[in-house]
Amino acid sequence: HDELGWLYGQPDGADGLWLWKEGMGWLWTTNGVFPYLFRHDAGHWLMYLTSVGGEVYLYSYASGVTINVKKQ
Repeated sequence: HDELGWLYGQPDGADGLWLWKEGMGWLWTTNGVFPYLFRHDAGHWLMYLTSVGGEVYLYSYASGVTINVKKQ
């Protein structure tokens, strides 16, 4: 992915998509839901904000903070 970096994708069988990202685990989204991503291991929602200089920024609804994830 141009902004999120290397992702492994797996359809969920119901028009959704599971994405695996190193350091984050499994994330789920679908058309009409993105830029929101459900983080499976933590059980909460994230919102994709932007990508700048090889780093991805996501907002965590659980903690109320911005997460900086290196693009890989």
